[in-house]
Amino acid sequence: MKKILFLVSIFYFLFSITSFAAAPQELKNAINQKTQQLQEINNQIKETQKNLESIQGQGQTLQKEIKQTDYNINQLNLNIRSSEITIDKLVLEVNSLQYEITDAENEIVLKREAITRILQEFQKTDGETPLLIFLKNKSLADSVFEMQNLTDLNAGLKTEIDNLRKVKEEMADKLDQSANKKQ
Repeated sequence: MKKILFLVSIFYFLFSITSFAAAPQELKNAINQKTQQLQEINNQIKETQKNLESIQGQGQTLQKEIKQTDYNINQLNLNIRSSEITIDKLVLEVNSLQYEITDAENEIVLKREAITRILQEFQKTDGETPLLIFLKNKSLADSVFEMQNLTDLNAGLKTEIDNLRKVKEEMADKLDQSANKKQ
């Protein structure tokens, strides 16, 4: 029995040395395994961090996109408001042009009446030569005065005709402007 005990002791001793020898190797293997696992976890952490940064970048990009969309919406609203104001302005300009056209038409009527009166005055003196006008009046001053009136009537007629043409041209321009603004 002593021999068995001795053999068991030796076996145990040898086995324990082997197991002690195996234990450091197993520990090294375990350490290496844990190092590899730690390295994998660190790699995963880095990858997760990259994904997180990517997501944060996307978040910033999304926020940027949201802000850009908000700015685009705001700009569109401002463009719409600008168009509304432009339309209101054009309506007011068309109304103003219509008033100016009405004024021009009234001025044309007045100019025509003035021209008609001047022509009527010319008809009264139609056929009278300067000598006849001279002889018809009682004094030389009256004759000169009547000749001056005829000259003034002639100049006034020319001026009124020029003014009438000018007013008609202005009215035509305003009508064109009004038509262009309505388009």
